[in-house]
Amino acid sequence: MKAPVAYVLGIIAAAALPVIVVTVTGIISGAPFDSLVVAILAAGAGLSIVISAAVGGPTLAILHKLHAVRWLWLGLVGYGAGFLLYGLYLISMRNDLFALPMSALQNVAGSAVGGAIGWVCASTCWFTIRWLMRPNTSLERRLEG
Repeated sequence: MKAPVAYVLGIIAAAALPVIVVTVTGIISGAPFDSLVVAILAAGAGLSIVISAAVGGPTLAILHKLHAVRWLWLGLVGYGAGFLLYGLYLISMRNDLFALPMSALQNVAGSAVGGAIGWVCASTCWFTIRWLMRPNTSLERRLEG
């Protein structure tokens, strides 16, 4: 498979992972799937795709140009993006009436959790790309060539 197609599918897999986890958690917890829950889930899926495309697209383009598409680099970018985005979210929600008051250390710990989620999504992207780019070793293709 061509690299750009594998990269796009990898980004889609990275975006789908959090949506799948939230959906499965909702099903296991017994949360009803009324129209509001489905609308919130659809908005979360759209946001996940936008974030994955905004972070993963340029990252993969730069790494491809440098011939350095590696798990370590994708993981570090995913961790950094998750850490930064969730940390900024926690800081921006500080003045919300319904937000829990958090110290600076708690904000950093929460940001680290966001970074870990970013690393897992980046790993999903990388493993998807690697699986799609594997060499074709099927018996049928060997016999044709």
